[in-house]
Amino acid sequence: MKSKSVEDEFLLSSDGVCKQSPAIFKKESNFKYLVLGTLFGIVFVKAEIISWYRIQEMFLFDSSYMYKVIGTAVCVGVMSVFIIKKFKLKQCLVNR
Repeated sequence: MKSKSVEDEFLLSSDGVCKQSPAIFKKESNFKYLVLGTLFGIVFVKAEIISWYRIQEMFLFDSSYMYKVIGTAVCVGVMSVFIIKKFKLKQCLVNR
């Protein structure tokens, strides 16, 4: 019996909808997300975003630092969604 590849697991139909059959996920494929999440956490710690003092300043309106961080995140998200919709980007095959 032939083993299924990733291409067999994720199929793109003619209407552009990604149909996924039950895939078997490997531990190696999740390692990159662990590394990315760790780096993201380090950036948060270095920028003092997770500091209780910064969060307290935000709620007491003493500093605008956290509002700038949140505003930047919203702007990046809006631009990302705009680009995805403009170029009609879709990813169906995860591991090419």
